[in-house]
Amino acid sequence: MKKIILTAMGLVLLLSACSKQSGQREPVEQSEQTLAVVQVEIELPDAVAVGEETILKAHIRYGDERVSDADEVQFEIWQENRKDQGVWIDAELEEEGVYTVQHMFEEAGVYMVQSHVTAKDMHVMPTSRLEVKEGSAAAGGES
Repeated sequence: MKKIILTAMGLVLLLSACSKQSGQREPVEQSEQTLAVVQVEIELPDAVAVGEETILKAHIRYGDERVSDADEVQFEIWQENRKDQGVWIDAELEEEGVYTVQHMFEEAGVYMVQSHVTAKDMHVMPTSRLEVKEGSAAAGGES
């Protein structure tokens, strides 16, 4: 019985030594394409006034490539601390890699603008802040 146990233990040690050696492989170089991720930059105007039609943009890239074939691009917009009252707007491709929406803000305040981009089997959701002011404040004047 002792011989069987010793033989079994010897086999286990031998197999584990073999698997370690066979598990060591040369590192495989990954192409830049494999390492690329979808990147989204939200472009917002510097100033926005209540009641003014505003254009919001999402610049989408995959590595060095501009993405014009995204599966879905939407903007979610809500006033700060009121996410449950937010709106969703489908974006349209304006030019290569640039998707836009138009939105009119009805109240002054701080808004969160989040793009929801699905492209290249990835989903990216960056968020930016936007201040909306009364009257001509958006044009650079005082309110």
